[in-house]
Amino acid sequence: MRPLEIVVVVLGSVAAAGMLVPRLSKNKELCLYPSIVAMLATVAHQVIEGTRWHMGPVYVLIVLLVGVALKRSARIGREGSSFGSRFSSKAKAVLFGGAAALLLGVGVVLMLLFPVVHLPDPTGPYAVGTTYLEFVDSSRTETLTDDPIDLREFSARVWYPAELDSGEDPMPYIEYTAPVGSLEPGAPAIAFSHLKLSRSNSHLNARIAEGNTGYPILLVSVGFLAGYEDHQLAAEELASNGFVVLSFTNPYESASVVRPDGTVVPFSAEHGENYEQHMNTTMPLWAEFWGSDDTTVTYEVARRILASENFMDNVLRIRVADLRYAIGELERMNVAGSGSLFSAKLDLTRIGVFGHSMGGAVAGQLCLVDDRVKAGVNLDGFQFGDVVTDTIEQPFMTAYSEAFEGANDFILGNFGDMTYVLTIAGSTHMNFSDWPVILPLTRRLGMAGPIEPARAAEITNAYLLAFFDRHLRGVEPPLLERSASPYPEVHIEVRTP
Repeated sequence: MRPLEIVVVVLGSVAAAGMLVPRLSKNKELCLYPSIVAMLATVAHQVIEGTRWHMGPVYVLIVLLVGVALKRSARIGREGSSFGSRFSSKAKAVLFGGAAALLLGVGVVLMLLFPVVHLPDPTGPYAVGTTYLEFVDSSRTETLTDDPIDLREFSARVWYPAELDSGEDPMPYIEYTAPVGSLEPGAPAIAFSHLKLSRSNSHLNARIAEGNTGYPILLVSVGFLAGYEDHQLAAEELASNGFVVLSFTNPYESASVVRPDGTVVPFSAEHGENYEQHMNTTMPLWAEFWGSDDTTVTYEVARRILASENFMDNVLRIRVADLRYAIGELERMNVAGSGSLFSAKLDLTRIGVFGHSMGGAVAGQLCLVDDRVKAGVNLDGFQFGDVVTDTIEQPFMTAYSEAFEGANDFILGNFGDMTYVLTIAGSTHMNFSDWPVILPLTRRLGMAGPIEPARAAEITNAYLLAFFDRHLRGVEPPLLERSASPYPEVHIEVRTP
């Protein structure tokens, strides 16, 4: 809870309690002033910190208190300190007290479940800048719409090492939110509106840091239905340590995409139907996969999953084509005199990729088909694509949550240079995203593991940084060796050819 939110709750509690104390309730000043002060604090909170719907019950209580106080004050003025200035019956007093307690309780619970947060400060030497890029691939038609002349359009948010002018404020966690009712599929957009009040450590369109001959590039592919801003903790940490990080939208495939100009690219209903069919086909197989401790059985079931559907394979190939096109556009932007923010600032010989869930499979496939990419990481994603039969030559890390451990073991022999297999004890699938940190409800619903969310994020970011430092910058961080890890939750194996 933010400071003024706490003040409003405390003052509302004091004013409500005062209404129930006979000696106080019969005094005109003591009856009225606490409610007025609570209302003034509420207005200050709304102006300074910003209004949010989660405090709605508390706002209602404050208005109710002022109304009751004004009515009582007028009655006291007419009748003096008479018994009539109090509640006329114990039943009404109990009803009032119960309503006040309920409104306060619901408001506090909502604020704790949907907190307004400030992301942890990144550890690197650079400040973090952020900007947006739009891409239009004129060589590809959009296959997820009905219009045959639609071209493939997508965008990326970029985080990069920056130099700040004094007084620059960081961005909200999410700047561009969907209009109410437009976010499909999933929860209503209003459920996440408070994220516009949460603060990141990124500064919009800040100057890129000077003094470097070229920053290595990291491409990010998010999970299926996820948003391209769901990995800001990792993006800020990596950018503060000298990487340029691009996270991509997936129009018509992910939940509705909100562009910086406010337009909304909706989720494709037809795509949703195809996804439902895919789930109906594969869920029985996944139940069989997780129900067996025999690796021979699980390997066989994994291959049946891959052979049983082409939905995820199609998604994979669209995303890989997006990333390959974006690399070409970055090459153009990097040309000296191009006018781009990144002109002569990028090192296109040092490109890495990582992704979560479906995006992790994209990372593997991109490494396989594009040798411009020098290293990749799959964060808890089942590997679709040609990696199942072909060999990735680049260094690659497969990071498992405890709940997903071993899902890709049947193809680890298809990684030909150096392979890292990492497992984080106490984690589940969503611990590789920001959600357990920014939305505690995720953990309470069982979508994140018992490990502390901030701890899981710290571990993930530390290993991403160490892996890309070693394989894109030639640094030899000891973290990648089992004996040197400061994280007892981590089990890591390093496999060489």
